[in-house]
Amino acid sequence: MLSYTVLLRLYGYVIVHSFGTWIFMRQIFSYCNGQPTKKFNYVRQEQKVFIVTGGMGGIGRKVVERLLSLGSFVIITGRRSEKDLSLRQSFEDISKISSRYQYFKVDLESMTDTVRFCEEVNVSFSRLDGIVCNAGTLGGSYRLTSEHFESQQAVNYLSPIVIIDRLKAKLKSTKQGRVVLVTSAVHYVNFCNLDDFMFNKGYCPYLGYVQSKLALVSYARHVGPSLFQKYGFTVNAVHPGIVNTGLYGSLLIKTIGRITFISPMTASETILFPLLSTTMENVTCQYMENCQVVPPAKKTMDSKFNRQLYELTRHLLAPWLLVDQ
Repeated sequence: MLSYTVLLRLYGYVIVHSFGTWIFMRQIFSYCNGQPTKKFNYVRQEQKVFIVTGGMGGIGRKVVERLLSLGSFVIITGRRSEKDLSLRQSFEDISKISSRYQYFKVDLESMTDTVRFCEEVNVSFSRLDGIVCNAGTLGGSYRLTSEHFESQQAVNYLSPIVIIDRLKAKLKSTKQGRVVLVTSAVHYVNFCNLDDFMFNKGYCPYLGYVQSKLALVSYARHVGPSLFQKYGFTVNAVHPGIVNTGLYGSLLIKTIGRITFISPMTASETILFPLLSTTMENVTCQYMENCQVVPPAKKTMDSKFNRQLYELTRHLLAPWLLVDQ
């Protein structure tokens, strides 16, 4: 008889890759019907300060480059040390656009290190206009962090919650702050196990990824209204499109995707839109694709589920969250 873990992995592999194929075909259909993501002309962003997690590669890098080109100051986080040779080369490339950035080495698997980063930002910067929680991971083997969190939940979901919580007062100071949570359309798989959130009973990396991305959408929908009312900033979750990532690495779709996957530059526009567009002023708690608000997964529209997940999240993160909520 197959074990629970094996069955979970098989189920996760089949359903996530099936949904991935569906999402991929939607993207192809959209582009065949003349609906590519536009490149918008935003006003200059001088004096503004933004955070982009995972900003030294892929989509995050393109978001950083665009923000710098608009005159803003960008706080970039990454896992690598500044002594890393490839990272130093990246700094040289970015500096050709602007020197108005600062890099922080942050281990987003660690809530303690995430808090340390937030404290440095609070001390070093007088304002904060927006946060792009872009950093993410798709894990392979099951691994708990030193704080006993499954690694994907820590990086993809829990660390953004800590960042928002610790920096919400700084966002309030600018009166129209914006937070963009980079999620994925695979959250439509609609999987989230509140009874075994850290997969202690069995693990599938694909379902772990889905759960972390669905949790982000749930957070935006549940907490967004109170954050907007009390602190004046918006929180929206965005699917940037299917870019050439490891999520679909085992499918034939990856070969086809060399032609049809969207570029990191195009994907970055879907993130910049809720971050910068004047049409997104006071728009919060939404899930977006291709710069449009669309209905999210069914589970995230269940207020009872959203409340239960929020309460679980607060419990898990209690040592690292502020106590004023």
